[in-house]
Amino acid sequence: MQSGLSRIKYSLVYARSLSKSPRNQYNCLLLRVLEYCAGILILTTNRIREFDVAVQSRVNLGVMYDDVETPQKLKIIENFLEQLRDENVEGRERIIQWFKEDEDGDRLIKSRALNGRQVRNILFSAASLAMKDGKVLKLDHVKKMARATYLFNDSIKAIVEAARRKAEAKSEF
Repeated sequence: MQSGLSRIKYSLVYARSLSKSPRNQYNCLLLRVLEYCAGILILTTNRIREFDVAVQSRVNLGVMYDDVETPQKLKIIENFLEQLRDENVEGRERIIQWFKEDEDGDRLIKSRALNGRQVRNILFSAASLAMKDGKVLKLDHVKKMARATYLFNDSIKAIVEAARRKAEAKSEF
């Protein structure tokens, strides 16, 4: 491998299985390359629990980033809204205030389950919804997408929790 800086596709480092899947083949190749890597390799993932142990053992430095805090999420909102032209958004300040002061908006922005990418996706989807309707972005569009995101997160959380309970019940026997 050449010296220098490289970034790899994160899907290559997930845990191997007993099957002969392409993922296993990629992992074997990656492990060989990592063994002789003379450069810097950057890997980003938010699925650390699925990381292959063999890959972990070849990592020299791991950096974990904390969750995005409420002030950072609000800054993401402000930055996104600033990028929109004035004629494409109505009530820019009302949208920001909703996240800061309204019970629903405040609860959503303070939620640990909501990361920076999801905050951006709520706003991007709301702007897309407004454009589809031939309208400018308004607080109602943001509320609609925020509610959909919140409900989706809740349903995923319930599914994961049910799967965890089922797995625990199986392991008890």
